[in-house]
Amino acid sequence: MTDPVPVPTDSLRAAALHAATTAQLASGLSEAEIYERLTAHLIAAEAPDAQEPKPWWRSTTIVGALTVLVSQGAALAGYSLDAGALLELGTNLVGLIGGALALWGRLRATAPIARRAG
Repeated sequence: MTDPVPVPTDSLRAAALHAATTAQLASGLSEAEIYERLTAHLIAAEAPDAQEPKPWWRSTTIVGALTVLVSQGAALAGYSLDAGALLELGTNLVGLIGGALALWGRLRATAPIARRAG
């Protein structure tokens, strides 16, 4: 009996596919039925779920809309930024974001930082 599906030998996944195909052939399924089932299974396993929800704060649309609403609300309330205030705000935000990223990165780290031998 010949192999029903060509199997590359360098992959555990291919070996599992070969074993499943052989078992299904022994159970009486035709090669066409096996191929159809395995193809559908592989497509379902590899296709990203387009309907999987994400948190609201990861939505570019929501963050952009909130930014516009806050800035327009501030303008209606009488707040305005001149060039000096905008520069100060930008500088403070960069420092705040940089510090937060450094802290977050160190908290998530799983290995120490190595020094380069030299």
